[in-house]
Amino acid sequence: MAPLGFVFGGSFATNTRSLSASKCAISSRATKHALAISSRVKMSVEPEDHDNNIMDVMSNASMASIAAVIMMSMVTPDAAMAVASVATPDAAVAVENPLVEVFKTMPANLLHPAVMFAMFGGAVYTAYLGWQVRQIRTTDDKETKKRLVEKKPAQKHFANASAIMAITTFFTFEGMANTFNRAGKLFPGPHLYAGLGLVTTLTVLASLVPSMQKGNIKAREAHLAVGALCLGLFAWQAQTGLEIVGKLTKLW
Repeated sequence: MAPLGFVFGGSFATNTRSLSASKCAISSRATKHALAISSRVKMSVEPEDHDNNIMDVMSNASMASIAAVIMMSMVTPDAAMAVASVATPDAAVAVENPLVEVFKTMPANLLHPAVMFAMFGGAVYTAYLGWQVRQIRTTDDKETKKRLVEKKPAQKHFANASAIMAITTFFTFEGMANTFNRAGKLFPGPHLYAGLGLVTTLTVLASLVPSMQKGNIKAREAHLAVGALCLGLFAWQAQTGLEIVGKLTKLW
């Protein structure tokens, strides 16, 4: 039994290659043992010593049973886990991907709506800064223009808009990943469409900036129109998002 113990002593490790090699070794030894028993059974069918041959067959069967018991006794819990991971790939993937479990926690579920509501508030403030920039360009009141220029709304508008675009884009796809990991699929509907629309409109807004900086009036008017659409999408996403938060938290 020393060779058999040696085989099982190093078997079923976390390394799949080692597990496969051990299984091959066991299979080979089991095959050889079965052939040996088969040859003895063939010898036992001779009629001259029927009783002794019957006892011999029973003895060989007992030896095979004992060997099987010893094999099973050598399988440790770790080995059983290794075999289970090979037999069920989905279970192995679940263990190797901790993000699946993280996405199922309530803090992870609430991170997306919390950030997106903050972005909604930031978008409203950024739109206000854009209106101040427009006032500077269109007003004839020198005092009003001077007061607004000192507040530097153009610089603040650009910085805020850049941050909102980056964060909103990231958390739009984070929300999709969260949903997919929790439910195994996405749910086409108003909230998903609003989020994808936000990413699109923010990209269009950014693409108009170079032309606006050159004084292109049409680009500025388009920026204003797309900006209003973006705020509408933010409001739509907030409304549909509240419904989802209510289902997750069961608060309403």
